[in-house]
Amino acid sequence: METLDIWLIAATMMFSLFLLVISLLAYMREREQILLAVSVVFLVFFVKGLVLTLGIFMDSVFDAINGWRFDRIIDLVILLILLLSSWKLPKHRRKEETEVAQQEVLEEPIQEETQEASQEVE
Repeated sequence: METLDIWLIAATMMFSLFLLVISLLAYMREREQILLAVSVVFLVFFVKGLVLTLGIFMDSVFDAINGWRFDRIIDLVILLILLLSSWKLPKHRRKEETEVAQQEVLEEPIQEETQEASQEVE
């Protein structure tokens, strides 16, 4: 394996670990399942990098990786995780709910202005 390959694997591992931490922090704050799925994807990228790194230093692991196309299988797993997580996204709001939410947003400034005007009169 060339030196460039080793550096690319190391960079991918570090970047995926960084993004894994960020996505887990976002998940803990927001509790949205899509963030958890993204975290799993970054974890799989990190594990892929670890296995490829082991393959650099251990010939038996390298032969096994090349024998059953490990990197392509992991890429397929990543794509399947993203596909499955997109199916579990919350459904879009119904039209009526959206209209009610928009109406509430429009009414809030009007109510605040009338309250301020009534306080000025008093």
